[in-house]
Amino acid sequence: MEKLQLKRCDWNIYKHQLKPTIEQVGIKGNSPNIYKIIDEACSNEWAFLFLSPDGFVVLRPRHSDFTYLELLFAYNKSTNSLSTYTPTLVSIAQSIHAEYLEFITFRKGMSRVAVRENWSMCGIIDNSTIWRYYLRKNNE
Repeated sequence: MEKLQLKRCDWNIYKHQLKPTIEQVGIKGNSPNIYKIIDEACSNEWAFLFLSPDGFVVLRPRHSDFTYLELLFAYNKSTNSLSTYTPTLVSIAQSIHAEYLEFITFRKGMSRVAVRENWSMCGIIDNSTIWRYYLRKNNE
């Protein structure tokens, strides 16, 4: 699959335009506070907004004993966001020397898509599934 261009953008410029979409997806996805979480993370530069022609993602680099990239939110109005964005997310994660990408979802339907895109289920927390896309062979 061809990599889609994602452009890092200033959250403060786009947040009011994106708020209705984030809130709608959050309510539908049983995460009614997701906008507040994203707004706080992006406003404090803990997370970053990336826009594409048909959607956007919010990414948060995480550091502990290693670096990984957390996918806080992904939206694409014309296709499945995980299938659309995975190749570009891999490139972004590699550019920060991340060990893996990670997202957490309660949506059971994501299982088919995640497995098809080579994401691995890593656990369950609060009835949500943790998915990881490993970038280095020793983590598989």
